[in-house]
Amino acid sequence: MFCTTLRRRPSITSLIPTLTSSTPPTLRESNLSTHDLSLPLSTTPPRVLRLLLLTPASTTPENLEGTMRRIEHLTHLTGGVDVAAIFLLNPTGSATKTAAPPKRDAVQGFVSASTLPLPLPSNMSTAADAFQAYDTMQSTLLTHPAVVTIPLLPLADTDKLSHLLSECQARFSRPEKVVVPGRAEATARNLLRESILTPSPQDRGFEDRGLETDVPAVIGDVFGDLKGVVGWCVGPEDASGGYGDVEMGGEDGEDEEAGVVLRGILTEEQIEEVKGWWKEEWIAE
Repeated sequence: MFCTTLRRRPSITSLIPTLTSSTPPTLRESNLSTHDLSLPLSTTPPRVLRLLLLTPASTTPENLEGTMRRIEHLTHLTGGVDVAAIFLLNPTGSATKTAAPPKRDAVQGFVSASTLPLPLPSNMSTAADAFQAYDTMQSTLLTHPAVVTIPLLPLADTDKLSHLLSECQARFSRPEKVVVPGRAEATARNLLRESILTPSPQDRGFEDRGLETDVPAVIGDVFGDLKGVVGWCVGPEDASGGYGDVEMGGEDGEDEEAGVVLRGILTEEQIEEVKGWWKEEWIAE
């Protein structure tokens, strides 16, 4: 359906032949109080897409507030669902009519669609001005605190309106893909962050020349894999009373070399916090 008040809006008159044509989607003329166009969507249960028609005149200082009130009212009625606005970049209409203050509905408190938008001002006749008006509308939608942002679809050629409406019908009829967040896979670096006796994050690093060093990250960089970390922590040289037969590590030489590098970076206390955790874990097993 399209609102019958569109016939009385000079900046929209160029669209009337398209709106009344038999080209799909066919539209029936009706009295729509909150929007300009409505399109049925092929969904179950049935839904309706509500559209506003905006022009560069909608963004002039005297009209912008009323335009935002219309958008605000529509989005509050629907929660911002199944609504959009079409912005005509090249509407045709009289440019001599003086802008009049928009009428307000005393009951519902929103600007009547019969008065918006007003004719295109004579100083806004170029394509550059039209695109600037579109940018103004887009930025106002993004920054207005009381308005839910809705899709703003530019229409450069009024003859393409039927095609745009068909695309809108198809797009809004498609079900939204529901993204189910998957479980984050544990990595060796994630495990290293838990493999330390002191659990608090502030105790996992130390200050070195004014910079905080992440102990688990350092260990992960020095050793090639988690297996090497375990082998170094519970290896024969650091185990007593039954650790001599542990074969968790990689090559002994590589583990020992990594251990030497690590001792040059971390303090003995920090190293013992890491080794102590793995020794306790190994005993528990």
